[in-house]
Amino acid sequence: MKRFYLFSIAILVLHLQGLAENNGIPSKIKGVTIYLKGARIERTATASLVPGDNEIVFEGLSNYIDENSIEVQGQGNATILSVNYRVNYLKLQQESDRVKKFKTSLDSVNLKLEYVKNEISTDDQEIKLLQANYKLGVNPKTDFVEDVEEWGEHYHKKVLEIKNALTKLNIERKELKTLSEQFQADINQENSAAKQPSGEIVVKVQGTGYTNADFRFSYYVANASWTPLYSLRAQNTSDPLKLDYDALVTQQSGEQWKDVKLALSTGNPLQKGNKPELNPWYLNVQEPMPIYHKSSLWMGGGTYNESVKMTTTPDIGGDASSPAPAMNSSSDYTTSTQNQLNVSFDINLRYTINPDGTPQQVRIQQTTLPAIFEYASAPKLDVNAFLLAKVTGWEDANLLPGTANLYYEGAYIGKSYLDPSVTNDTLNLSFGRDKKINIERKLLRDFSKKQFLGKYKTQNFVYETSVKNTKNIPVIITIEDQIPISQTKEIEVTVKDNSKADYDVKTGKLQWKMTLQPNETKKVKLDFSVKYPKNKYISGL
Repeated sequence: MKRFYLFSIAILVLHLQGLAENNGIPSKIKGVTIYLKGARIERTATASLVPGDNEIVFEGLSNYIDENSIEVQGQGNATILSVNYRVNYLKLQQESDRVKKFKTSLDSVNLKLEYVKNEISTDDQEIKLLQANYKLGVNPKTDFVEDVEEWGEHYHKKVLEIKNALTKLNIERKELKTLSEQFQADINQENSAAKQPSGEIVVKVQGTGYTNADFRFSYYVANASWTPLYSLRAQNTSDPLKLDYDALVTQQSGEQWKDVKLALSTGNPLQKGNKPELNPWYLNVQEPMPIYHKSSLWMGGGTYNESVKMTTTPDIGGDASSPAPAMNSSSDYTTSTQNQLNVSFDINLRYTINPDGTPQQVRIQQTTLPAIFEYASAPKLDVNAFLLAKVTGWEDANLLPGTANLYYEGAYIGKSYLDPSVTNDTLNLSFGRDKKINIERKLLRDFSKKQFLGKYKTQNFVYETSVKNTKNIPVIITIEDQIPISQTKEIEVTVKDNSKADYDVKTGKLQWKMTLQPNETKKVKLDFSVKYPKNKYISGL
């Protein structure tokens, strides 16, 4: 009995040691802090310790971990001796939830496809059986003519019915086959991206006894980010602007962020924090480089074509619809914390962010911003009136530069770029054209003439701009125009009439600010002349 007791104790010790040295301690994600570039993942785990040295391996982690960022803390009667990071190339990361869903859908489609194939096969056999019976049943030596005709009609009707059913079944089979191939392609694509080695954190711990220890560790991965996305909604020109502050979160760390709490930080751990130092600024005299014509440098045959670099503006996206929220917003669960360096938005909701790089939209906050709405137009370039919102009080919203979707009176009107880094106290946003304000700018040819006097030519220009408000509310609008600026003494520009506009002599810019009542029309006049030598050609006129 004593020997059996000692043997049991030995087995128990070996079992505890096996747990302590198990190279597969699982861990759970406690939270994720996503920066503008990169993310910090916090995990928790529990491991069994034995007296003496213990080696604990936390598995199933990202293989993109910055090993210098790893921090490990523990609770229990033990001492952490060392922390190391390694990549296990023999163990792949777990299958993603997207692959599991694709496989479930693929199995369902393939099952339906088998049912359809069975129906097609059965119908084919039934047609063959009808054809065989038709040959046996139609015998002019033994059957009456009436029987033959009745059997022929039955055969024709039944075969036609089966063939029509086969046509539908073949169409369904083709659609199911295409869907099956698409699901299989999606699975192959996901698996090719997910077949990555697994990261592991190895912790050596010195234990004082047989006990369980709780661990909390964190690390940084670079292949994750978030970008701001705004929606600005103006219901009319008298109410404040409604701002939806969202984040587009992406990650390709190889880990499954399933039902985790997120924190969005405006910091960037990759950005160096050292102050740059100024080096001496030297000036030297340099001989000008000779300029060659491109044709003299072209030595090959054929025609010389200069390449032109084209750039396009990326579309970040955003729903073009403007649904009214029927439930509480997720921004009700967000709190912001600001320190001297950055701002952190802690979201008390759980999200699932797939590691395939697909953007996940996360609501940060909803707020209102005071705004003054006015109209502006430069009819020389565009005769439309543009609604402008002068926004104040935006400093407390902790905004970042980003794309904004604009909505007016419940309709999507386009995109703008919100740049809170400007030093002005007011943000100017354009809400697009308003067709209910009619503007016309025309040249009065009866007053615009050319005159010759000695060596000079004088050309008169008279423009009239009319503005009509067809809205049922008063509007404030600023009309812009310009007068050319002479850059030589040979050209003389004279302003005769500008209808009391605000005139900037340096830029030649004119502004008329007016208030229009409903259905009211106002006109402004611009009259100026340009005098120049008649034997000269004036560019820009």
